[in-house]
Amino acid sequence: MSKLKLIITFFIFIILNNSSIAQKTLIPFRVKNLWGYSDPKGKMLIPAQFIYEPGWFNEGLAMAADSSGLYGFINEKGDFVIKPQYLEVKDFKNNLCWVKKYNGWALINQLDQEIINTGGDYFSEQGNTLFVKIRKNNKWGITKLNQWIIEPKYDYLGDLNDGIFMAQVDGKY
Repeated sequence: MSKLKLIITFFIFIILNNSSIAQKTLIPFRVKNLWGYSDPKGKMLIPAQFIYEPGWFNEGLAMAADSSGLYGFINEKGDFVIKPQYLEVKDFKNNLCWVKKYNGWALINQLDQEIINTGGDYFSEQGNTLFVKIRKNNKWGITKLNQWIIEPKYDYLGDLNDGIFMAQVDGKY
C-alpha cells in the first residue's frame, strides 16, 4: 500500500471513529412501510414513523412526512419543528428552504416564516447560486432569495450558464 493510501485510510478511520461525528450521523432506515433513523452502528434513534423516505439532516433539520402525506421538518430527536403542511420540500441551505404549498412554491426560514411566495407551480435551483427559475401561469421568471429579479414573462428560460439565461418570448430568443 502506498504511503498516500495509508495516510488517507488512517484519516478516514479517525474521522469515522470520532464519537462526536458518529453520534451526529443519523441514517434513514425502513421497517415495513415506515421510516426512521439509526446511528451508523444500527442502533435505532428515531423510531420508524414517517411514511416516505425522510431526508438526510441538513442544518439540524430533515424533511419528513407524517400520515397525512404532507412534509415538514424534524429535529434530531424526531420531533416536528416545522409541522407537516407542504406538498414538497427541498433541503435547507443558509437557513432557507423552498417549499411547495397548495398555492405554489415559497421560500421559508427555519422558524417557518415565509420569505417570499412566488405562486409558481414549478421551480429549478440554478446550481450553487441563489438564483431560482420559477414558472408561474406558464411564464418563467427568476428569483434571488426574497425578491423577483425577473418577473415571470418568458415562454422558455434555459438554465444559468456562464452568468446568462437563454430566454424565449413569442418564439424569439
